[in-house]
Amino acid sequence: MGFAISRALRPLWGFLGARLRRGAVAFTLLAVSLLLQGFAAVSFSDGLGAVAAALPALGDVCAAAMTDAVTVERRAAAYSWLDIAQGLGCGLGLAIGIGEPRLAPLLGTAALLVGSLGVPDLRDRGTPRSTWPLGARLRISRTPLAAQLALAAAAGGGMAAAGAVRSSWGLWAVLPPLLGMAAAARAEAVARNALVVPRVLALAGAAALVLRQFAPPAAALAGLFALGGLCAALPGAVARRAGEMERAVASSLAWSALALGAGAGLACSALA
Repeated sequence: MGFAISRALRPLWGFLGARLRRGAVAFTLLAVSLLLQGFAAVSFSDGLGAVAAALPALGDVCAAAMTDAVTVERRAAAYSWLDIAQGLGCGLGLAIGIGEPRLAPLLGTAALLVGSLGVPDLRDRGTPRSTWPLGARLRISRTPLAAQLALAAAAGGGMAAAGAVRSSWGLWAVLPPLLGMAAAARAEAVARNALVVPRVLALAGAAALVLRQFAPPAAALAGLFALGGLCAALPGAVARRAGEMERAVASSLAWSALALGAGAGLACSALA
């Protein structure tokens, strides 16, 4: 749950980035995360390492920086690249973490170091720094797309994570999330509307939870496939349906819902 809450703090970092220097906010979060990662590695605390890796949830900070720096005609493409990066990072991290958990802390630390190369690009450009106020976030969260997409992400992510948590596939576990991403991307192109693929993946997560009682290997396959698929379906749905002024917030809500759902699913599985 600490991991899930850390990922859902991204609006707070966006809020601070509008009042402090965005580069300073990003650098501080990355530095604290790396420091905690090192302490977790020395003390063999996997839980602390997971929370530390989740702390620099900088999607909203990056989106606000793009809003200020990118012209209107290129802003949609910039948001798309940001969502693609978040989806690939989530999918690859999931695959590596389940396929080879002993390497996950090392690769997570390397990913944070590589990501820190982008901090200088968050510098101010002599204009007022943008952010999305709480009122705007609440208004967008009540739109049909954002509300239903967040529900599908939270429910599907929670059930899929609970179904796949005890996967014993080894390195073969890398394949289902990546196949899920590929299948979701192809299905999105022919789906009737933006919510069809996320809803189907939520049903796949429910199937994984049911199968866990009878066929754990099949449950792991379904759960990993659904989680990977959601990593591609969420940005696809936002790009297809959300308005330009609502797109960054709708994406933030969807990713936060996925993290909270997956965290809750893992917590419930651990308690069970």
